[in-house]
Amino acid sequence: MVASFLKSILKGTAWSELSTFISPAFFSVVPTLEMMREAGNLAKSGFNKTQIETTNSEAHKLVIASLSQDEMQNKQILALGYYFAQIMHLNHAIVDLRSDAFKLNDGSEQKEITWSPAPLIVHWDSEFLSGIRDLYKGFYLEDAKLFSDSLKTLKLSPAEPELRRHFGEGDQSNVRFSLIDFQKSFQNVFLACQKNKLSLHPQFFGLGAMLVSLYENLERAETGLNVRDVFIRVSQVKL
Repeated sequence: MVASFLKSILKGTAWSELSTFISPAFFSVVPTLEMMREAGNLAKSGFNKTQIETTNSEAHKLVIASLSQDEMQNKQILALGYYFAQIMHLNHAIVDLRSDAFKLNDGSEQKEITWSPAPLIVHWDSEFLSGIRDLYKGFYLEDAKLFSDSLKTLKLSPAEPELRRHFGEGDQSNVRFSLIDFQKSFQNVFLACQKNKLSLHPQFFGLGAMLVSLYENLERAETGLNVRDVFIRVSQVKL
């Protein structure tokens, strides 16, 4: 019932892709009431304009310190930069990384792309965020133990094979993205957790919204993206 209600709300909106992420398998492993509370907090977050502006500014400083001028002209690399900047450095995040959130301002001599996201912000639980950070560090820095330990923190250990397939093989220097493939791979993750009767953190809803919007943008890239390089530069930047 809750799944159908949310899907009906999302249908026809700019966030309609999220409806395929919150599948029956998702609801079988994420507590419904806690997830609805997260969704409610996300919906109400836009009223805090000061927090939105501050988060945007914080993320922007991290991004411009990490990317080159040419990369700042690329919507997909910018989206990756803003995603990793928020995940790896802040304890909150604006979830809107859709292509339409990045506006081209060509009124000046040098064309500039600015991030103008919808005012939706999630405040991460510290343990959950720590697990997500370790997941990315373990994968992109090739630390197998850290990767496995992060899955234990996030209660995703039974889904390790599915997550490794999701991340992909190789050096991640020429990655192509597909929103449909992302949705399918995460359904397999949720099904593996369901099979093992696990209960996942409700903030997978907010993370899912962020990832869906990111993939909607990244699949528009005309060439493969060097995700590992962007991650390392952004995650290690010092201001």
